[in-house]
Amino acid sequence: MQGGSAKAFASKPITSGPGTGGNGGVLNNARYAQRTFSNTFSPEGIKKYSRLAGRPINTVNDLSNAIRSGRIKVSDLPVEYIVRDGNVLILNTRTSQALTQAGIPRSQWTVVNRTGQPFFEELLTGQLSRNKLDSTGIEIVKPGGGN
Repeated sequence: MQGGSAKAFASKPITSGPGTGGNGGVLNNARYAQRTFSNTFSPEGIKKYSRLAGRPINTVNDLSNAIRSGRIKVSDLPVEYIVRDGNVLILNTRTSQALTQAGIPRSQWTVVNRTGQPFFEELLTGQLSRNKLDSTGIEIVKPGGGN
């Protein structure tokens, strides 16, 4: 993929959320760029979330439980999104699902706007294409696949 790595853009996000005045409900009507998601995190996600929790976190359910128990703070779990054609689309589906399963309202999520950042725009284009979706995305994502 062109545009560099996720780390190249990590230092320049536009963020809001708890501790920064709330996210203003930017994700209230956000949609997903994929139809299904795998319950198991990538090796990078497992490492990241396990380090945050101080114990193994392998699945969305594990992360949800860690959020509910207070082992991981909501502010440590930024949800990235892109606005495309006026539609707000969530990029990190598993993290958003863990927050949802933990009962955290979207208005309390920490969010990162990745609109216009080539690497993330390419990721979104790939998700939409693999799932045969247009820029409106899909309202409900289901566990199962992971595209």
